[in-house]
Amino acid sequence: MRQWIATRVLWVQAKKEAGEECYTASKRYSDNAYDTRFLDRHLSADSLWILDPSILVGLEILTLMLEVTEIDMCILRMLSTVKHLQRPGRIRIETITEPCTKKAMNSKDAQDHECLMCCATYAPKYSETKATEPAVKTKCGHIFGRDCLQEWLKKSETCPNCRTEIAGIGVQLSKGARTVYKKTRQIEARRMKLDEEIDSYFLRRPEVCYGEQMRELLDELRKIRRDAFAQETRLDKIKV
Repeated sequence: MRQWIATRVLWVQAKKEAGEECYTASKRYSDNAYDTRFLDRHLSADSLWILDPSILVGLEILTLMLEVTEIDMCILRMLSTVKHLQRPGRIRIETITEPCTKKAMNSKDAQDHECLMCCATYAPKYSETKATEPAVKTKCGHIFGRDCLQEWLKKSETCPNCRTEIAGIGVQLSKGARTVYKKTRQIEARRMKLDEEIDSYFLRRPEVCYGEQMRELLDELRKIRRDAFAQETRLDKIKV
């Protein structure tokens, strides 16, 4: 718990020292806590108490450390589980592209007339003998043969041309897993809205009593933790 919070604080300190924005940012923290000795050398003097169990601190700040750690660990576990539930074969090409056959066929640019992957000519219908297939356009603006792109996405989530992600994790999940994934991201967003307030307590020396503002923060974190645990229970019951 202490190492995780200290790792979190070190990330914020580094961002502040570099003059970079800290809030709100996704993927703010590593999946791993840093070694205690490393943290001890690099944390500011005002935050070293986080690592020192000999320093007596109030129940409020200890509860805050526990709530934040429990929520973060739960979110990381769920995202890791969801990653293993991905199945590229579930991707429906029409959900991540738009039809582009007519536009490609009428383009003045000759390069738009055939698939960059297989050199088949774009046409309304697929034909192996005539070497034709319909065209689709990705969200990054590149045009490919529909069947070629479908086959490509069985092995990759990115555009064959520019490597922009075009098939994120959400479209590779079963309906049940996709619902939990969306809920997990919503829970993460709720936690992230509180990050600046949470970090403010860890970036300064601990106090004996914090008062009403801390109580309200802890109440909100408890709600988030309960929701996170409930989603994790649902995720554990989902079949691939």
